[in-house]
Amino acid sequence: MNRNSFLAATASLPLFILLAGCAPMHDTRQSLTQQTPSSHVDSSLPAALKNGWPDSQWWKAYHDAQLDALIDNAIQHSPDMQVAEQRIQLAEAQAKAVEAQDGPQLDFSADIERQRMSAEGLMGPFAITDPAAGTTGPWYTNGTFGLTAGWDLDLWGKNRAEVTARIGAVKAREAEQEQTRQLLASGVARLYWEWQTQAALKNVLMQIEHEQQNVVTVNRELYQHGITSSVEGVETDIDASKTQQQLKTLTVK
Repeated sequence: MNRNSFLAATASLPLFILLAGCAPMHDTRQSLTQQTPSSHVDSSLPAALKNGWPDSQWWKAYHDAQLDALIDNAIQHSPDMQVAEQRIQLAEAQAKAVEAQDGPQLDFSADIERQRMSAEGLMGPFAITDPAAGTTGPWYTNGTFGLTAGWDLDLWGKNRAEVTARIGAVKAREAEQEQTRQLLASGVARLYWEWQTQAALKNVLMQIEHEQQNVVTVNRELYQHGITSSVEGVETDIDASKTQQQLKTLTVK
């Protein structure tokens, strides 16, 4: 290599270093995100489910002790509410069982077998009493005991989805119970107010009937004393029979 070639190569070396430094760098490694283990999943229910849903006792706003007693009695003795409560307990037990799988597991087993050996069979030597051989035939007792322990460390949350689903099932059962409770309360309240309305309407009709009878009675007395010429017009205008029919209809209901 002559002097000019060496100088040209030396001059282009910083350019190569600069281009190499400007080359884009690609990180081929993908960052791994550790999943939440199923044992760390929040299994507690929201406060709204624990302490009662917002305004869950809306009928209390009427300040009617009779209505409160009717609704409380219906909720307490309703078969639908009892079934809903049993479903919640079952869902909670299933959720706890799945969550417990991530903890230490300890299993113990035992088996004792006692049988009489025949001297003619394959186990004949055990049917003979021979202290030197350690046999005390003809009865032979065999005992087996086992103890196993294990711990599935769910570091990457492989059971997390199942635990979350079980917890969601518990919350769904809670929602079903609250729905049943609200349906019962609204049904009792609707019947109660219908009964109250009919009772109030009956009282009004009874008062109207009483006033109509008073008018007819006074008009008859006026007629008897010669003050009026007829009572038929008044009785026709009042039409007390219509009021009596309405009262009968309410009584049948």
